[in-house]
Amino acid sequence: MTLALPTLALDTRSVACSFIRTAMLLLCAQSQQPSIGSPACPSNAEVEGCLISGNIELDIGARALRLYYLPPMAMASLALLSFLLFWHIPSITEALGPVEADIQRPDGLCALLVNPVEGYACREYTVQTDDQFLVGVQRVSKKEYLGKSRGPVFVLHGILLGGDVWFLNLPEQSLVFMLADQGYDVWVGNTRTTRFSYGHVKYTKKDKGFWDWSVDELGEYDLSAMMGLVQSQTNQKLHYIGYSQASQQAFAAFSQGKLVDMVSKVVFVAPVAYINHVNSPIATLAGSLYIDRLFQILHVYEFSTTFRKKEVVDIICRATASGCFKNWISIFTGNNCCLNVSRRVIIDTYETQATSTKNLVHLAQQLRKKTFAKYDYGFWGNIMTYGRFSPPAYDLSKVPTSNTLFIHGGADALADPKDVAHLFSLLPNGGSYPVSFLPEYAHIDFILGTNANQLVYKQILDFLAS
Repeated sequence: MTLALPTLALDTRSVACSFIRTAMLLLCAQSQQPSIGSPACPSNAEVEGCLISGNIELDIGARALRLYYLPPMAMASLALLSFLLFWHIPSITEALGPVEADIQRPDGLCALLVNPVEGYACREYTVQTDDQFLVGVQRVSKKEYLGKSRGPVFVLHGILLGGDVWFLNLPEQSLVFMLADQGYDVWVGNTRTTRFSYGHVKYTKKDKGFWDWSVDELGEYDLSAMMGLVQSQTNQKLHYIGYSQASQQAFAAFSQGKLVDMVSKVVFVAPVAYINHVNSPIATLAGSLYIDRLFQILHVYEFSTTFRKKEVVDIICRATASGCFKNWISIFTGNNCCLNVSRRVIIDTYETQATSTKNLVHLAQQLRKKTFAKYDYGFWGNIMTYGRFSPPAYDLSKVPTSNTLFIHGGADALADPKDVAHLFSLLPNGGSYPVSFLPEYAHIDFILGTNANQLVYKQILDFLAS
């Protein structure tokens, strides 16, 4: 493969449109030498045949982009990265509104996703982190539960998601509602910059400082603030359920001896620590082509898969194209066996959500260097930040596992079974903790699978009750 990138134009919308059309051609064309011709963005009809294979030689101005027999997912991933990059150069969003500690929010998660379901109570909270972000937390319980409360459970989402992800399936398929039905006092976390948090004391989304964070800050500040809120409101230890990057946040905190005393039992779902064997096409291609550094050079601080409040997948895939929708998600997460595509409308309404480019850069560093360490600021930056030449690694041998359940999948492209096995080898207690392995499950099946309530959530309930 030979690759020469085009010179950037000053008109970012024109460039964006050109790259959308490039994406369409990469995904759909099988002719020997297609032409870019018009700068107009393609229609839905032009792109509805996305995610198919083909060999292509594409001319862009005076430069050439040559791709010979690239795997179709790699072609789709390269197109997607180009598309997202140029749409988000001019991205500016409005500042967030005022905040109270315990509030009524008409557009909050409680109002939109919990209160319409009969039989549940929900309250909105915010708490300020030590670096002045205002994170949102929702408290959900069963209104007429007659038994004794089983205590607080704190659930936390993964990357590019928010707390709403736990409510996007039907109520009987929702982990939060299932926990509440069993008498748990459920607290739903939302990390900084997600839809149901409240921004920053000083920064708005226009500011670089609003996006100057990675998993290091999520583990040190957000997790501490949210778990501290739960404990202060309940005066009890809590059970922690972390999905995807929420497990990495907990590993980061627990490995430094932080927050451990607040926790009773822990469940890691699709656990991520080391990502040496990630096989997500979008992640591996971005890492190998150093797309993360290009984002930094262009001062793109926010990463999102939406444009003007519309999901990119809805631009690429028709509403009825369920196969296209599943393939889009597979580019990021692996081939999900059990994704509930019938919920696409509500999924697209709330997900995905923005993350910081720095968060993705940090993950790319871990992928390329095969480490689970703090953010690498470079030689001098590391000396200034850490007092050493290289960033310190998180010591997983210090993570307590005596009351911990791990649940992971065989088709997960982000929490690859080999990486999960490597994680187990570094944890204490010699692997003497319960592990559930679902061979057909990929990353999104755990939260949006049609049978996750039976295969995953029932195990969690049994473990917490044991």
